[in-house]
Amino acid sequence: MDVGIMEFDLKEVIKHCELKWGIDDSLKDLEGKVLNWINQAEEREQIILLNLLKNFEYYTLKRVNAVFVELHTSLSEQYEDVLHRYQTNGYSNTLFFPVYKRDGTRTSSFDMHGSYRHSNNLSKHCFKTELSLILEDKDFPFDQIDNIVFIDDMVGTGNSMVKFLKSILRLYGDKFDLLSKKFFLIVLEACSHGVDTIENYKNETGINLSLVYSKLHKKAFSENHLFVAEELETSRKIVYELEMKINNNNPRNVLGYEESEALMSFYHNIPNNTLSSFWQENESIGWQPLFPRSRHDNPFSKRKKLSEKQDLQKKSNYIARSL
Repeated sequence: MDVGIMEFDLKEVIKHCELKWGIDDSLKDLEGKVLNWINQAEEREQIILLNLLKNFEYYTLKRVNAVFVELHTSLSEQYEDVLHRYQTNGYSNTLFFPVYKRDGTRTSSFDMHGSYRHSNNLSKHCFKTELSLILEDKDFPFDQIDNIVFIDDMVGTGNSMVKFLKSILRLYGDKFDLLSKKFFLIVLEACSHGVDTIENYKNETGINLSLVYSKLHKKAFSENHLFVAEELETSRKIVYELEMKINNNNPRNVLGYEESEALMSFYHNIPNNTLSSFWQENESIGWQPLFPRSRHDNPFSKRKKLSEKQDLQKKSNYIARSL
């Protein structure tokens, strides 16, 4: 590629991204970081990677908070008759939860849960850490709750959310008549194939679930999306071959987990649904990603006891009071 054209394209892409994303510590010297990343690729790969980067979505904390304000405003207006306010920042029939794991592992959803409450100045009384804690608390008036809201950063394949909902309904559905409740899932980004997965689950079970998101995310190599028809298959093949090398010929995360072909990252981490050339490191071939993925290995793998989870809820409430 001609060096002059490469520099021109790079500067245009960087300018476009900075205007769209904003800036935080991870994005300082973005041009230098992108240049180092691009220079690892072959010439034919560089053009494709720059096109992908131009269509990439990065969420700084400031951007996350701003989008959550927009989403909650929209939710409040659309479902005014469903969400019963008892004061300006609280609801009498609605609880907000992160999407949690049964083994007690903390996920990025907890960060989103806190950001949503803080950015919208909502009452701590409506925000809880785990639905099972509420259901197992005999003193909590769950019969007064009509709406259960889950908050997360994104929907990828949709399989994790379906698995999560299946677990809740299996354990508590009949006992607490959960199918009579209205569920919401609020996310920043939703991949279109993941939305289809959740919609299919809704149709199968009859669960009353509304999915609320800021942006519907198509697969990077969808038809009539980022690449014109004659470039599409060639571009996909080039990135596929590059990511096979980056992943040591293990196809698990090639084109993103289960070929999700996502193009997104958040200030706290980048999902493995994103094309792995953006986040996977490979020292053997000298590949350094643009957005390294953080690992959250949990050395305490045993499931937390109820008393420990209740302590976690108390700590969460204490933190909420200080915000």
